[in-house]
Amino acid sequence: MSKILVSVGEVQELLNQVARINGLEDWSETFPLFGVSDRTVRRWRNKADESPSDPAKIPPLAWLCAQSIASGESQFPLIRDIADSIPSQYINNAMSYQCPPGDFLKSMIGKTGLLGVTRSELAKPLRLNATKLGQSIQNEEISFLTWAAILLMSGVPVERVFYVNDIKARLKKLLDDSRQYSLEVKREMREANIQDRLEKAAMMELNFLKSEIKKIIGG
Repeated sequence: MSKILVSVGEVQELLNQVARINGLEDWSETFPLFGVSDRTVRRWRNKADESPSDPAKIPPLAWLCAQSIASGESQFPLIRDIADSIPSQYINNAMSYQCPPGDFLKSMIGKTGLLGVTRSELAKPLRLNATKLGQSIQNEEISFLTWAAILLMSGVPVERVFYVNDIKARLKKLLDDSRQYSLEVKREMREANIQDRLEKAAMMELNFLKSEIKKIIGG
């Protein structure tokens, strides 16, 4: 595995960007996004407050994934856009991740596979050892970060791979609640036959959405 020359201060700054984008407090809460332990993330930015210029021990794969989250765009080369050919159950975040079955991995990776590249060719942009990558595929033991990077190189958008379950659930609830609120207002208007309240109802609906969004941002 190749190394990447960045400082612990740079790692902490990048992880803080990742945290802000996902509504988290700071770098210390980002570990669920990467499918690693909190101890691992602490090791990536070890002693950043005391010695920010010290070299970081973050794997290139993790660094590139973090950059992808922070920028909203994949930092890996696009090999082939096959996003529509990947079953949805294999596109998920770290908290829901399970390694895809071997049969699917073999149908995707290889000269005759969906991606059209060998394991050795795939290992290069991942900055991984080709033999170890092959073993991981054979044993169905691909790490989340490895699979996430493969998805990005397959044309899957960053936001479909890196997100926090709680934030996504709260946003879904917000949309569901707003739809329900809108239906209730419209039903009451029809029953009362009060058309002149249309503008007021629309404003109430907008204010409701604003208040809920503020809760999410501040929560």
